[in-house]
Amino acid sequence: QGLDKAAKATESAIDEGKLRLQAHQARKAADQAAATLGYAAARAHRDATPLDATTMQRLVDATIAADKVADELEARTSSAARG
Repeated sequence: QGLDKAAKATESAIDEGKLRLQAHQARKAADQAAATLGYAAARAHRDATPLDATTMQRLVDATIAADKVADELEARTSSAARG
């Protein structure tokens, strides 16, 4: 019985570690999407040319979607850590 308990605790810790890694990777992707948006806006400003609406919307949508995924995984990580 003690071995089963240890095995379950180990499995739980591994699952939590995997979730933390996924959350970290998702946050990194969200940060990269935001950086891409920022760089595109900065280049447009530097070159005194407007950022076309299609590109702007695509970058904003990608940033929002990536941020949402990261937030959800971070919330799951927090609840997993609490048990």
